[in-house]
Amino acid sequence: MADLSNPINFLSKALEETLVLENEKAKLAELTDKKNLAEKNLTILKKDISREKEKTVKSRREDIEDSFDKQIKSIESDIRTVNEKRSKARNSGVKSRIDEHTKTYKDDIKNIRGLIKEKFKKAGLSQIYNNKFFFSLYMPHSVGEWTTAIITFLIVFCLVPIIIINMQFTEKTPSFYSILVYTLDILVFGSIYVFIGNKVRIKHNDTLKSCRELMDQINKDKKSIKKVTRQIRRDKDDSLYDLGAFDDELTQHRQKCETVNIQKDEALNKFDAVTKQVLMDEIDSRYIDELANRTAQLEQLKLDFKSLSDSVEEKTLYVNDQYGQYIGVSNISSEKIRQMIEMIRNKEAGSISEAASRV
Repeated sequence: MADLSNPINFLSKALEETLVLENEKAKLAELTDKKNLAEKNLTILKKDISREKEKTVKSRREDIEDSFDKQIKSIESDIRTVNEKRSKARNSGVKSRIDEHTKTYKDDIKNIRGLIKEKFKKAGLSQIYNNKFFFSLYMPHSVGEWTTAIITFLIVFCLVPIIIINMQFTEKTPSFYSILVYTLDILVFGSIYVFIGNKVRIKHNDTLKSCRELMDQINKDKKSIKKVTRQIRRDKDDSLYDLGAFDDELTQHRQKCETVNIQKDEALNKFDAVTKQVLMDEIDSRYIDELANRTAQLEQLKLDFKSLSDSVEEKTLYVNDQYGQYIGVSNISSEKIRQMIEMIRNKEAGSISEAASRV
């Protein structure tokens, strides 16, 4: 039971106990800041160690990969070079084979063209008519020649009049003008066609017939050349082109590339299984003392914090129990208790409860 007969003594004891409690609370606040800072610094250190491990492992692993990748790229470059040489050699062989198998047809075409030229000369025909276009218009045989003739007639007798009409009129063209243009077009170009036909086609019919037959033979020879060329290009048998040396070199390079890839996989597997842990252990060993010291400091701060926190809690309960019911828990502070002591000393308050109510 508290002795309230001497208010000054009672409040003085309360002040003494409160000062001790406030002092410990201040120390606890300071210790809390130190503990929090130590925890933060330890976390930063652990993160720095983790980042250094990650960076070191990644860098060393990439070094291994880069080393093997450079070898692989070099070998692949050699393979491309050999393939290019092989392709050139094969193309040259294919060309020579085509030339060899089509020589008869080409010589035949050359001789026939010379014979046609000689026939034109003997018949007094201008060499201007010695072309495929002329024969397509006047003596078409093949599908291609008929196509050339039809397209030519469509252009001359349809497209040309349309172009002329559109160039002369921007609005609706009068029907009589259109009829006139088409009539003139047919008369002009038709007359030219008939004139050349009468002058050349009819007058030299036997010569042109003979030349037409020779041109048909040229077309047959050209088809034969295309057929032979297509067959040779499609032939996948490379044994005819003496490419063995290239194939042997390619095999060596590919085997070497495969070996390097295997070595790369083995080196990376060994790194992941052994070297990686060695590197991380090495980093841990460099920080082991600092990490241990900081961990120990933090643990000591935690112990000190727990001890002081328990003491503050115990003293708080004690002060609140001993004095709070008389002066009010909200008034348990050194500043307010001093104010109450001064009020009682100065006769401003007659009791503790009166002083407590006025602070």
